Amino acid sequence: MLYKRFSPLINYDQKYRSIRKFYLNPDSSEGCGRLKLSAETRGSFTHNPYWIYGLIHFASFILHVNSLELNDGTDVQYILEGWESLRIAKELSST
Repeated sequence: MLYKRFSPLINYDQKYRSIRKFYLNPDSSEGCGRLKLSAETRGSFTHNPYWIYGLIHFASFILHVNSLELNDGTDVQYILEGWESLRIAKELSST
């Protein structure tokens, strides 16, 4: 459902669709959820790029859903052009 909401703008391939459950606190801008990381790997890297996309999508959806909840009539979309660094607190795994 969450990916469908943004399908007019972008269509994510299945291997990038990590979010399984998504909860947003209506009284704040905080959210939580459950991700299922793709077991597919191609190449050699520190962290699977499909997983990184899942993490970034999660944060992005929180931002967009909160902006939609403003309901002030503006049509605002946020685009992430990159980031300087990303810290991952625990080891990621697809299992």
